[in-house]
Amino acid sequence: DNLHASVASFVYDHCWKLDRVKTGCTRVAYDHDEEIIDDDSESVVQHTDSQSRTDNDSNSDGCVPGKHGRKTMAQWHLDHILYTSHSLVPLGKWSTLEDDELSRERGLPNDRVPTDHLPIAALFKRCPHLRLDEKAKVSLIELLQKLEGRQMNEMQSLLAEVDRQRAELAKQLNANEETSTDPSQTHENKRQKMKKKMAPPSPQIIQHIRSSRSSIKLMRESHRVERENFVKERCWLERLELKHFLGVTPKLWINISS
Repeated sequence: DNLHASVASFVYDHCWKLDRVKTGCTRVAYDHDEEIIDDDSESVVQHTDSQSRTDNDSNSDGCVPGKHGRKTMAQWHLDHILYTSHSLVPLGKWSTLEDDELSRERGLPNDRVPTDHLPIAALFKRCPHLRLDEKAKVSLIELLQKLEGRQMNEMQSLLAEVDRQRAELAKQLNANEETSTDPSQTHENKRQKMKKKMAPPSPQIIQHIRSSRSSIKLMRESHRVERENFVKERCWLERLELKHFLGVTPKLWINISS
């Protein structure tokens, strides 16, 4: 599941459109998960693999009865050809077990086929790569730039407000300290100012820094979700155009901090 999800994410991020050549089953053998009747004793023997195969296994195409109806052969889709359906059209393919009755009965390998998998191949026709028309491309880029510009302005406004609030808080704290000092103690006041420069920020300043970082983090996450939704609303051709324009995958662009 993790491998499938990773591949699906890679395909989506790189704006590919994949399809599979409709090849047949390429592997056939006794189904080791079924009960087999012994002809001599009529006893039932249970055969199991270390990894059991269920009836709804996506790689299995069911069982094909043997000659005597006592044992069965199971067939599997284990070999695949994937292609980019927006640029290739399959014209033909090699046949597999559907045209090999002997292998379906005896399994693989056998005296005619020395391998446990039948080979597969396909012939394709290359098609012109689809592109957005110029009008749709210009409209898409305008939407992108409008989104980026608005998010940049929002972040700059927030940072400016954070700086303004911090400067105002520092000014207020300094005014309070000057009110509490004795003007006649000039030397002592200078010493206190030097000591203050080397001291850590006041609790009020520390609280302001934490609050500001939280606000910036929330805005960045809000912008990230907005960019993510922007990409989700685009078709694969639009996402491909975004990738070309940005120079990075849409996923990387989504996660770039404002």
